[in-house]
Amino acid sequence: MVQGTVNWKNNLSEPISNVELILSLSGSPLDKSSIRASTGFYQSSDTSIIWTKDQNNALATVQPGESGNLAFSFETLEPGAAGVLITNPIINFTLSVRGTRQGSGSSPETVTGAATAQAQLASQVTLETQTLHYSGGFQNIGPMPPQPDVATSYTIVWKVKNSANTVANATVSTTLPPYVQFMSSPGGSGITYDQGSRTLRWSIGDIKPGAGYTVASPQTAFQVTIVPSTSQVGTAPQLTTPPTLVGQDRFTQTEVRDTGEAATTRLVGESGTGSNGVIAPKQ
Repeated sequence: MVQGTVNWKNNLSEPISNVELILSLSGSPLDKSSIRASTGFYQSSDTSIIWTKDQNNALATVQPGESGNLAFSFETLEPGAAGVLITNPIINFTLSVRGTRQGSGSSPETVTGAATAQAQLASQVTLETQTLHYSGGFQNIGPMPPQPDVATSYTIVWKVKNSANTVANATVSTTLPPYVQFMSSPGGSGITYDQGSRTLRWSIGDIKPGAGYTVASPQTAFQVTIVPSTSQVGTAPQLTTPPTLVGQDRFTQTEVRDTGEAATTRLVGESGTGSNGVIAPKQ
């Protein structure tokens, strides 16, 4: 949900009565059915919000120098909604204001004002994690469910989705717990591992708009091994910390990020014996 605020102020030297503000919203990514304003009326026929003294008593008479704000909110369409991908999305705002003041003569005078604004929407990035044992690009070993003091290996797969804009210099990073050992990753996968800090990093580079929606998702995989302790019996230990995806939105020139689910000994993306990942007592 996107939150917005209209800030208003009477800059004149006389009171203004019967103030009316109309905010029109437009733009391809706008979900018109989601527009809300707690103290205003949303007119769906022309996608506008109207604030008057009927919804907000403060607009009945506004004294010189008096100010206030009006809140509204809206949502954007889901990426790829109706099979359409909107790139470099923009929402436009057009505000008109009018009211009445008592002029120097005996007749009331209508005063007006206007303003425009534009919001550039950053891309939505999503990082998905799969934990595999029976499938994937590696030959995994060990008992399932895992047992104390015996090595069991897993394949961890990361997939990235990106909605609207090109995301540059994207990376995913995580750290491995002390009881997990990094084994390998395919050549050219972009995976690097620093043994000293136990940090694993995936250098993606640029992520295309629509990745995972209209074009293929970037993905990579690596293999880790866990040797559980007796203290972990009855639990499904983490294989990694929650991974973080970070990149630079080229359209909005802002950082975008997402935190994925930590991989654990519970299988995600396949099923099989021991798929719940709970460490079994040693046999």
